[in-house]
Amino acid sequence: MSEANALGKERIGKLLWNQSFPAALGFMVMSLNTIADTLFVGQFVGALAVGAEPFCR
Repeated sequence: MSEANALGKERIGKLLWNQSFPAALGFMVMSLNTIADTLFVGQFVGALAVGAEPFCR
């Protein structure tokens, strides 16, 4: 079944799962990246740099 036809014929639960799982996985990867970045900055640069980190991007 093509992607265009799936929206009209598939179950809502399956469509919701197919759209939400990759998005949730992406959010988890981005969150882990932020945590690792904060740990490295806090460890090697210092606590003051952790507070300034969002403003440096």
